[in-house]
Amino acid sequence: MKASSLKKQEEAIESIFKRISEANANFQNKIFIPHYQYLTNETILKLIEKGYKVYKDDWDGLITNCTIIEW
Repeated sequence: MKASSLKKQEEAIESIFKRISEANANFQNKIFIPHYQYLTNETILKLIEKGYKVYKDDWDGLITNCTIIEW
């Protein structure tokens, strides 16, 4: 299998919204997406347009360079 034959696949925005909803129900105000999961700029912009704060940072000492979505 060649790398050129593979296609990047990202997590669907509906799935991200489900994770946000579940976190919010558990009294949390942010989630993270690890650096190895692909997110398009379009998805990030949709989140920002809906009022979410999206940025790159470390989640804790073990999970670094991830995308954090905060509300």
